[in-house]
Amino acid sequence: MKHQAKHYRGSPVAMVSDHALLRYLERVKGVDIDALRAEILGEGRQEMIQKMMSCKLPIGGGAKLIVQQRVVVTVITRRRTRDDDLQLIHKMFSIGDVARPRCHRRAWRR
Repeated sequence: MKHQAKHYRGSPVAMVSDHALLRYLERVKGVDIDALRAEILGEGRQEMIQKMMSCKLPIGGGAKLIVQQRVVVTVITRRRTRDDDLQLIHKMFSIGDVARPRCHRRAWRR
């Protein structure tokens, strides 16, 4: 995260570094960072990472841990589609079948 400070210095707009964002979540919002680390490495993933060293490790929900030299460097998810969003809305609001809106080109008459 320290290398990012160089990128932010002298920026024409106000910015927030990843380090500041992490500390804000931890100290202001009360997010338990150590618990998140334990969650990421839980369910046998720590042992798998020890054995594999570098890998893409599925963790459910379409997400994967990207591991390089036994360090989780990022988490990726599959790209969400419009159908994924409609399914999420359906689950959130327990609504019936969600109709897909259709777009038609209309010939405008003068």
